[in-house]
Amino acid sequence: MVLTHTNRKGDTYYLHEGLTRKGNPKYFFSRQKDGKLLERIPEGYEIYENPNGLVFLRKAKPKIFSDEEIAIVENGIREHIDLEFCKIDVKGNAIIIFLPLQDVDAIKELACLHSFKTPEEITHTLHRITTFAPEMQLILTDKEKRVFSLERYCYRGRGHWMTLTTSSDLTSLVKKYFKHLNKESFFDLLPGF
Repeated sequence: MVLTHTNRKGDTYYLHEGLTRKGNPKYFFSRQKDGKLLERIPEGYEIYENPNGLVFLRKAKPKIFSDEEIAIVENGIREHIDLEFCKIDVKGNAIIIFLPLQDVDAIKELACLHSFKTPEEITHTLHRITTFAPEMQLILTDKEKRVFSLERYCYRGRGHWMTLTTSSDLTSLVKKYFKHLNKESFFDLLPGF
């Protein structure tokens, strides 16, 4: 049986094998059913779905963050914003928080007023159309001491990450800074705040 992955939007992706220019095997997901399809994930690889629903096969990454650290971040987000429309991604030594580019609550409200769809159908549609952008990230700067650098995305110029603070107390970082996610006060966060 061919290996498939259905992303958060409900799209089905098929695992393919192709060849590089040098003739080495390469693996990728596509929504197309034609070509050389695989039945299982090759050794040393894992399925990765990015916050916007694109599906990739990548080399398996070692686990850098503990389940407890990820739970602290998830609980901090849950406390301040709707976790359903917020994505967390772990890339390398970073935990990245993605927020929707659209005003999901306003779209829900308008759709409920001007639609014959049920709230469940509206939520399903929102999952399909919502796109996400990175807003904040926690960089693990010292694996031994578990020191984190908290950064927020800065929209000035071409955009870049701005370090706000560094701490070994992940819980206090989350408590102090996550309350600004998806609020105007986010733009007032400056280094040393």
